[in-house]
Amino acid sequence: MNGKTVGYCCLLYGLNTLPYAIRSVIDFCDEFWVIHSFTPSHGHASDAIPPDHPADLYEAAKAVAGDKLRWYSQPTYAHEGIQRDMIYQLAPGAQYIYVVDADEIWPNGLAGDVKAAAMQEPEVYEWGISLIHHWRSFYRAVTDDYAAPTRFIHTNGTTGLKRVFQGEKRLIHLGYAQSSKYVDYKVTCHGHKGEWRHDVNWLRDKWHANAQLDVHPVNLDYWNPVDIDPWAHMPAFMREHVYASEVIIP
Repeated sequence: MNGKTVGYCCLLYGLNTLPYAIRSVIDFCDEFWVIHSFTPSHGHASDAIPPDHPADLYEAAKAVAGDKLRWYSQPTYAHEGIQRDMIYQLAPGAQYIYVVDADEIWPNGLAGDVKAAAMQEPEVYEWGISLIHHWRSFYRAVTDDYAAPTRFIHTNGTTGLKRVFQGEKRLIHLGYAQSSKYVDYKVTCHGHKGEWRHDVNWLRDKWHANAQLDVHPVNLDYWNPVDIDPWAHMPAFMREHVYASEVIIP
């Protein structure tokens, strides 16, 4: 028997992608939580003002989640882990949890496939999913990064037991396929800011220069974007996105 299924997103900004991220999983969720913060929770404070107003973020989420939307906001969290763990307090009866970052889109079929895999292996607590990282465009992406962050949780599983989902579909990461105003802000409070590479000025030499080799912000000689057909993996509704026809996102 299927238990209660929720999705949640820890949010600071992301108006450019948030409604699409929610839309990609909402049909699989009984409710969807947005856990909002007014300040960065990744351990790096920033005096910069977030690029999106909370009221606009709420309206965008409400437009796609409807009555399933649950919104929780507080001024700050001591660190990202506390913000993420709020879902266990807010939705204590949830058996299945979709972990949805505001800049990640689930391709058609992936949400259902991951839940089916979790039901087949009920002892597994968390499921990692590989990503494809788009770079400055829907038509260029890093395809050889197989890091698999946790994006699905079965709360009845064995705590600490993690499996990487082995299907062909991967999450679509648009964190580096959005406007420069978002990336400029992102750099001020990035979760890996303390590990930022020092061999180049990444924002100037990689991002704003639209470099096409060695573009990872932390690791050297890593992330080399290639041409792709985005419509081979993006949901059809992404054609509605303002950047769907942009060769280079400004």
